[in-house]
Amino acid sequence: MQNQSKASIYRSHMTEIAVDCVNEFLRKYDSLPEKTPEFTKTVTNKIADFEVQGQWRDPAKQSVRKINWMDDSTEDVVRKINSSDSAPGVLHAFFGRKLFMYGAHAEGLLRGAPSTIVAKRRGAICLGTQDGAVWITHLREPKGGSRPYKLPATMVLGEQQLKALGVQESCYDLFDERYGNSIPTFREIWYEEQGPVGILHFDFHNGAMATEQCMALCRAYKIAKNRKHVKVLVLSGGKDFFSNGIHLNMIEAAKNPAKESWKNIRAINDIVREILTNTKQITVSAVEGNAGAGGVFLAIAADHVLTSESTVLNPHYKTMGLFGSEYSTFTTQKRIGEEKANLLRKQCLPLSADTAKRIGLTEVAVPRSKDFHKEVLACAHQLADNHQQLITKKVHQYLRSKADPAMVRSEAAELHKMYDNFNSRVYHAARRNFVHKVPTSETPIHLVNHQLNDCLCLLGQQANILDGNRFALDVQQDLKQMISSFQTQDPSFLPSLAIVQVGDFGDSNVYVKRKIRMAKQLGIRAIHIKLSRETSGAELKTSLEHLNAERSVHGVMLQLPLDCARDINVNEALNCISPVKDVDALGATNRGSIVGGDLDGLLTCTPAACMELIKKSGIMIQGSRVVVIGRSVVVGGIVAELLKWNDATVINCHEHTHNLKEEVQAADIVVAAAGIPNYVQGSWIKQGAVVIDAGINLVSDPNKRSGLSIVGDVEFSTARKRASFITPVPGGVGPMTVQMLMKNTVKAAANQHFAVKKTSVKELTESTTIAQKSLLVEEKFTNLP
Repeated sequence: MQNQSKASIYRSHMTEIAVDCVNEFLRKYDSLPEKTPEFTKTVTNKIADFEVQGQWRDPAKQSVRKINWMDDSTEDVVRKINSSDSAPGVLHAFFGRKLFMYGAHAEGLLRGAPSTIVAKRRGAICLGTQDGAVWITHLREPKGGSRPYKLPATMVLGEQQLKALGVQESCYDLFDERYGNSIPTFREIWYEEQGPVGILHFDFHNGAMATEQCMALCRAYKIAKNRKHVKVLVLSGGKDFFSNGIHLNMIEAAKNPAKESWKNIRAINDIVREILTNTKQITVSAVEGNAGAGGVFLAIAADHVLTSESTVLNPHYKTMGLFGSEYSTFTTQKRIGEEKANLLRKQCLPLSADTAKRIGLTEVAVPRSKDFHKEVLACAHQLADNHQQLITKKVHQYLRSKADPAMVRSEAAELHKMYDNFNSRVYHAARRNFVHKVPTSETPIHLVNHQLNDCLCLLGQQANILDGNRFALDVQQDLKQMISSFQTQDPSFLPSLAIVQVGDFGDSNVYVKRKIRMAKQLGIRAIHIKLSRETSGAELKTSLEHLNAERSVHGVMLQLPLDCARDINVNEALNCISPVKDVDALGATNRGSIVGGDLDGLLTCTPAACMELIKKSGIMIQGSRVVVIGRSVVVGGIVAELLKWNDATVINCHEHTHNLKEEVQAADIVVAAAGIPNYVQGSWIKQGAVVIDAGINLVSDPNKRSGLSIVGDVEFSTARKRASFITPVPGGVGPMTVQMLMKNTVKAAANQHFAVKKTSVKELTESTTIAQKSLLVEEKFTNLP
């Protein structure tokens, strides 16, 4: 324990003991027959009951911590500085300046006169002692100084000052063998191999990674991944911290904090990209210490992530006023799905190692009773034994999932947000308060109401309901922001939707009213054109063609079914609607585009809703076996096409399929759109499958006042016990279908208003293509003063 710093002891041993004490008390408390003060006394001890008695000690002053360079050994110097880390540090005079010292490491080869600077290495300085030398990595000015926070020692003293004294850089090569495993020294990055396993060690002070440190780690990773005989590459972080992302202290000290922030985030992104694109080796992240912000996303870029049982993850940036990057939108959704990823990003709460493993963010949580590094090596060698099989699967998934363009899109979107963040007052104020350790006046409310681990663990267990109403609200909010963004570009932008209804079906009246109400909530102009039951096909065609010609109308939909006295060909009517205004996407042109694999245009609403809900479940569509029950052009047939073009293996079944039960039992995803109540028995559902029920059926129900109830095509009560995620009926696909109609309307309006075709809403919102945007953001930072 004496080789650890004070802060390290508190983070490891003391934290573990405190947690064990709390757990022991809770176990005893839960076993009490009654939760009264009298019974509670039986599970608590008085101080006098303990065999070992503590002794009060006054806080150590600097006179006690002071180093006597002529008498203190290297071990004494390290012990004194360790006992003062992370506060208050040990005071020492450098060139007439009183500075606090941190980050002590014994040096086994270099020698020098006591307290004399004999060398420097990657920001640290080496001071001679009476029996050797010691490295000091960080210094801090006292309060009242211009930079009263920890910074690399050479930065505080000044490179010119050290150069004038003739202080030379003592290099430590990645493959440096001078020190071996027994001679102590200071090193941030080093490498070793054990047969087919390469281990890239990195240990940055408090886990903060400055731009230069990120670049150095990236260079080291590139070298390591080109070692041809290495099959598994382990990223082994520090004992206390794996990584905490960008270096806020260095950013605060920069002449231009915004520009330095940008350089720092791009540098750490480069490391993550190297990991994600490594198709030669299996990468393992060994996270023994804690990880926060970008450090978490750096870790989960690996193929396998091992944590210690005591590891705490903080996978968010939001409290610093940042969206985050490090390809986090790509890796988190790939590992845990969109819903859980968004929950992590928004909640700003710590995550235990056990919860991280259970939700799939990591693979293994090594118990405290086991040797962490031995477990990591055992895992790495096991992976190396299966290297050929694993790497073949990895490369196949990488290519088939089109990972390269997906990563480009993710990073560009993240950096676009980060550019705005880096220039916001919120970020600069939050960073300044963090660096200068400005205390909060009260415990943040998000920590008071900490329920993240429970919420995440409920996701993925029995009865996980894909609540269409809740997801619809998210889409609604996004659409409001999109419309606002377009109106910022052009205040005259006003999406307009025309709903054409023939006749007076009661259900149709209800659905039309819902669509009009939703359109108004979003700021979309809704026009309801109600034609009589006597309307002919020619008259309906004339009405639709009039709307096609009306420039102020961007979307046209025909409410189905038609309530008409005359025979009207529905397909002909749908095909009368201009493809650019066919927001229901039921016309032959838009359906044909989907069948041909063009998914950039308007997508049929109910199938698009099904796809959105499947994605919300977090299941990987690519490679999944999907059974679609139903083949109509409105739902089943188009859903099958959308899934096919998302690289799923699709079996399209219907009421005439002989082996429907067997097909459903083998399916990872089931989409039911047959229009037959409880057609799919719940017992058929494969354990852990995702079930999307698009059926809406009325059945007799004596318990209802109306005598009827609405059910889906899947027997819900049994299916929910087997499925990992399932949509309810009603309240599942339906609410999302309305939002897909609104999304198509906004998309059609933007395409027509801005005269941009085949451009997604997201791209239009950002005013330029993703590639152009990334270059533009980079150019802006390059030209900063």
